[in-house]
Amino acid sequence: MDNISNQQQRENTIPRNKLLGVAGVGWLFDAMDVGILSFVIAALAIDWGLSSNEMGWIGSVNSIGMAVGAFVFGMLADKVGRKSIFIWTLLIFSIASGLSAFTTTLAVFLILRFIIGMGLGGELPVASTLVSESVEAKERGRVVVLLESFWAGGWLLAAIIAYFVIPSDIWPIAGWRVALIITALPALYAVFIRLHLPDSPQFSAKPEAKKRSVFQNVAEEWSKKYAKSPFVLWVLWFAVVFSYNGMF
Repeated sequence: MDNISNQQQRENTIPRNKLLGVAGVGWLFDAMDVGILSFVIAALAIDWGLSSNEMGWIGSVNSIGMAVGAFVFGMLADKVGRKSIFIWTLLIFSIASGLSAFTTTLAVFLILRFIIGMGLGGELPVASTLVSESVEAKERGRVVVLLESFWAGGWLLAAIIAYFVIPSDIWPIAGWRVALIITALPALYAVFIRLHLPDSPQFSAKPEAKKRSVFQNVAEEWSKKYAKSPFVLWVLWFAVVFSYNGMF
């Protein structure tokens, strides 16, 4: 009996670990793009002679795009599935990031950064939801924390790229452009996800959930039964993101 239970545990663990790894790499790419922007802004300030206000707008428009993307793609994920939106958001931010490497004006760069922000903002909550819905409740907290730990790895990767790539003079184009081209690699990763990532069982097992409207979902979330939890989470996450973006 012990051997059978151990075998069943291993069979349940493999899909969970696989899902964590696939979604975690997506988080890593997100963090890499957010992190590399700090170093790119410094390089752009020199190449384009940007003022402090213009530098501030580059970071701000990215955050605005993330807020819009989280709202829009969060709703779409409830309609068409977590996996599809996860893939599309990866494609959006990686392709737009690659295109931004070839811009020559601040206006176009800002537009692309907004689009990149939308992809980033959409991918993060969708990936977290996909993972949390795909594991047992008793493991959910630990697995989601492990997922978010990939963020640190992405920042570390961004720092390595910034150190070795941006100031280098071996490239035929500016180093910051090469760094942005590297951030387009998640587009290839999206193809891998398409082949290897299952959709959320919560979504696929409950087709009636697709028929619910956004207003029904929001109304239920903020009903008397559930309102306390999202309120506390909103306050906590506002504080976390406010302080995080202030530092970085």
